Amino acid sequence: MTLGNRPVCLVGSGTPLPFPGEGVHAHPRDFFVPQNGQKELIIPFYAGSTEGNPRLSGSVKVPLPEGTRHGDVVKLKLTIDHNKILHWWYSVGQGEFIAASPFNDPWTPRQLEPSEKRLLAFRRQMADELAAKNELSDATLLHEATLLRQAGHHDEAELALRDLVAEHGLTGRAANLLTLVCCEQGNTRDELHYAEKAASLSPEDATIVGNYGCVLAETGKPDQAIPKMRLPLQADPELDYLYERLGDIYRAQGKEEEARREFTQAIRLLEKKIRVEPHPARRWNDLARLYQKTADYDGAAEAKSKSLDAHLNEVFEGDHRHRIAGPDSAF
Repeated sequence: MTLGNRPVCLVGSGTPLPFPGEGVHAHPRDFFVPQNGQKELIIPFYAGSTEGNPRLSGSVKVPLPEGTRHGDVVKLKLTIDHNKILHWWYSVGQGEFIAASPFNDPWTPRQLEPSEKRLLAFRRQMADELAAKNELSDATLLHEATLLRQAGHHDEAELALRDLVAEHGLTGRAANLLTLVCCEQGNTRDELHYAEKAASLSPEDATIVGNYGCVLAETGKPDQAIPKMRLPLQADPELDYLYERLGDIYRAQGKEEEARREFTQAIRLLEKKIRVEPHPARRWNDLARLYQKTADYDGAAEAKSKSLDAHLNEVFEGDHRHRIAGPDSAF
């Protein structure tokens, strides 16, 4: 799939391996460099599809020679061995062919989301920690549970947290994570139970106490929720999500002026934070939602577009505009 989202088949399904039977396959169609000033070219490989959508196996970044310009021709050669390892070479402009990193078994059963890639990378760190210390710290196990939740593996996250609690006891951070997992599972009873436990175990943690306030609001207790949110904001006035929740409460109560004041404060904080956010796609989505709530529809549309850009940058692990351009590029 090229920069223009057009498929270019490198090897057809059902092709016997090794491919080719001997020698190297030179792909007959040209590709192109999409922009001036690129230091590297992103070449994504796809294999098969999931529910009709092309399935990304992974992306490889190759360095570009100094002075490469947009429209310079890129040619590819490749072989695939008996072990399904893709060996390939590329040339840019009039340059010689250069060997790129082999691609191990691109026939993945499904495409991994950026959150799942972060989980796998952290689990490699966990393996190193276990080998060095013969045990995993509570902080490591809690972070794994956090990444499991962010990757959508809620049942696995719950099991990991309950195992941790059974062995080391319930802490404020563990209870807070269980609150979030139960919320995403639709388990309101346990969500409220663990939110209250977390706040009582870590009353000094502004985020945890604020989360308890959010759960109270979600379960129809706005009069209890508001002071539980105001208190942590005195300690940490940068908790943008609490201003949005307060705005929701006031709007539901018909207090439109108060609601817009809270939404505006949340927007101001998010616009500042997003400049240094390492994974900004979710933050842009949050901003789009807040702009919508304040009737800034142009701002919401722009934020949605930036969220998509940020997501694509995460998927391709680089600037998605630097993907290889195909025969459809009109260069």
